[in-house]
Amino acid sequence: METEKLYDRKTVKVGIKPTQEQISLFYYLGECHADLFNMANAEIRYRIEFREQINYQMEEDLKKIGIDVPREELRILIANTTDKIQKRKINKILRKGGTDYKALCDWNTSVRQSLPLLAQVDCASEQCTLDRITGAWSSYRELKKRGDTEARPPKNRNSEFWFDSLAWKSGKIRGNEITLGHKIPNKPELKFKIDEYGLEKITGKELCRVEITREYSEKWITNSKWYLTLTYEVAKPEEKNINRILALDTGAGDIAGIDSRGRVYLQPMRRADKYWHKILKPLKSARENMPRGDEQRQKLQEKIRKIERKQSNQMNDFQRKLAHSIVEKADCFIIGKSTVRLGLAQSTDGSKKEHRGAQNTGSISRFIMLLKNKAKEQGKKVIEVPDAKFVEITDKAERKVLMALEHLKAGIIETGWEEKKIAKICAIAEKSATQMVRKFL
Repeated sequence: METEKLYDRKTVKVGIKPTQEQISLFYYLGECHADLFNMANAEIRYRIEFREQINYQMEEDLKKIGIDVPREELRILIANTTDKIQKRKINKILRKGGTDYKALCDWNTSVRQSLPLLAQVDCASEQCTLDRITGAWSSYRELKKRGDTEARPPKNRNSEFWFDSLAWKSGKIRGNEITLGHKIPNKPELKFKIDEYGLEKITGKELCRVEITREYSEKWITNSKWYLTLTYEVAKPEEKNINRILALDTGAGDIAGIDSRGRVYLQPMRRADKYWHKILKPLKSARENMPRGDEQRQKLQEKIRKIERKQSNQMNDFQRKLAHSIVEKADCFIIGKSTVRLGLAQSTDGSKKEHRGAQNTGSISRFIMLLKNKAKEQGKKVIEVPDAKFVEITDKAERKVLMALEHLKAGIIETGWEEKKIAKICAIAEKSATQMVRKFL
């Protein structure tokens, strides 16, 4: 039985200004990681294709150390073995045919000895690459189990993919600077300054991942913005007692809620994408009429990206503030499952004006994710229930409040409260919903 983790992981993103020599080193490291990824991918394919020959060789190696038992009984033998050296030898032989992370780490050790180029790269950085390839294969296997006919095994990656995202397991922090390791001769150190905000977040915390990313630009050498994403561990907060419940019905428009005390809330969702859509539409239309590679097209593309970034930042900022204000109002939250809301992206009457917030802006799913994260930080509970059936009422506000009431009735059972208390709360909430006492969050 697995023990529950007593910590959570958080990330903080800080801007950096690498020199031209450091950027060229990023590209060199990207080529090394691409080679490692492709070699590991080929090794996994080989071990899957020639599984029978590898198993036979493993049985022969086990006989050499005095182990002659069927494969099914090996786990029992390893569990009952008290000799640590013997157990280590058995596990090392078994990992020769494995495709998991530990097996690839053993394979990488032998590769580093035979290829000096990969030996120059930091070992902890290579482990992040091996973690990615094993994650990609496990995702592929999971899709195949579910019967997905379009699932394909991971493809090889070029250096441009890794140039956009280089990762390390950790870094050395001295003062307000962080140093990332490498053993490449005649290359500059990867040393960057961390601003006060980032330094305040990671002080006294244990780093578990450091990643260098860049903001894409057509003229990447001069205009790219570089960022350092630091992942650190924090202790999990204690779970709070549930004294008050708030059920929500989220959507691309308004957000309605009703709590266990019978109070009804209604909050309009600010839609920045509606304003920016009018500006972006003629720009995108003009871009399509320009030939690829044209200088004017590149300038227009940069302008479109800048507007889209501003639109996303405005929506993200509002939703963060809204999620923070909602989390302060209760100890437990009941929301509809976001997977059911995929149908909102399709208009029922064939018009293109409906449900733009659910198509590609991530308005609904982002807000639900932010609400979950904010509640988790404070030790509060979030219960997801199937979306309530659509209520045919002309008034949008009344309809959304009644749907929030259905969420409350469906999710309150999971709180562990007594049946009499649940029945009383549902009666109070139903009475308030019918009266429609409106109050802004």
